[in-house]
Amino acid sequence: MANPKTKYFEQDHQRQPALGRVRTGFLQRPAGVGAIAFRDELGDALSLQQNGVGLAVTLAESTLDFAHNAAYNANPALADFAYKNVQLNHDRNLTAVILPHIHWLQAKDYSPNFLFEYRWQINSGIKVTAWTKLKCNALAFAYMPATVIHQISYSAGIVAPAGSTLSDIVQFRIYRDTTNASGAFTGTCPYNTGGNAAVPVLSFDVHLEIDQIGSTYEYIK
Repeated sequence: MANPKTKYFEQDHQRQPALGRVRTGFLQRPAGVGAIAFRDELGDALSLQQNGVGLAVTLAESTLDFAHNAAYNANPALADFAYKNVQLNHDRNLTAVILPHIHWLQAKDYSPNFLFEYRWQINSGIKVTAWTKLKCNALAFAYMPATVIHQISYSAGIVAPAGSTLSDIVQFRIYRDTTNASGAFTGTCPYNTGGNAAVPVLSFDVHLEIDQIGSTYEYIK
C-alpha cells in the first residue's frame, strides 16, 4: 500500500480513475471488481485526412461519417482517415495491453471494416516510423433490428513495447476499408450489404488498466 502522504503526478485533464475511488492516497477497488480497474484515455480530438469524398462531418448530428466508399491506401495522401494521438496517463499499468475502440451509430446488422494503423512512441525513446495494421471489426453489443443503436467496434489489445514508460504517445490512424485494400479482412465491407451506407462515428478512445492513482515521481513511475 502506498504511503497516504505520497504525492502523485497525473495529467491535469483527467485525475480520477473511472473505476475505483480515491482514499487517502491509494486506489481502493470497489466491491466485486477484483484486482483490475480500467478507465478511458481520451487524448486529442479527431483530425481528418480526406482524399475525395470518403469522410464528412454531419453538423446536425455531431458525427464524423465514413462514407460507403471511404478508401484505405498505403499512401496516406491517397486515403480517407481520421487520426488521433493518445498520451497515456501516469496511472497506467506499464506492462498491460491497451484496448482501442470506436463508438458509432449502427443502423443495420453488419459490421464495418474499421481498420487502425498505429505506432507507439515511447517517451525518451527513438522515434518509431513504421505503422502497424490492426482490424477493428468486433462488435460489443447485439444489434436491435429496425433501430439505430450506439455501438462499439473493438480490436485486439495492443501490447506495450519493451521500455514503455510514463506519458508514452500512441498515434492512431482510423480507416473504413470498404474494398479491403489493406488485405486485413476477408472481403469487402459487410456494412454496404443491402445498399451502400455511411457509418457515423461518435468517438474513439482507449481503455487501459491502471495500477495506482498516478506516478510517485513526475517522470518515474
